[in-house]
Amino acid sequence: MDHNLYHEIEDKAQILVDSLPYIRDFNQKIIIISFGCSNILTDEEEQEVMRDIALMKSIGMRPIVVHDTKMGHDKFRENKRIAKMIEFCGVN
Repeated sequence: MDHNLYHEIEDKAQILVDSLPYIRDFNQKIIIISFGCSNILTDEEEQEVMRDIALMKSIGMRPIVVHDTKMGHDKFRENKRIAKMIEFCGVN
């Protein structure tokens, strides 16, 4: 096996091992993501963000994306309030 490929696989495995406690802690939790609209993302950057959000959902998190605009800040606060109410009610 190529030496560089071995190190790449080893690095990815270490990242996964390091992330497992967070995956367990945030399983079935609502995660609010403030998506900034002030910076225009390239197509590749936008795909990375969407891939990260899809990964969060696939490992059991419940992401909610809020656009970070003047109106979005109010919606962000409202969504945090709603998420907290849902958590207090025991809805997972």
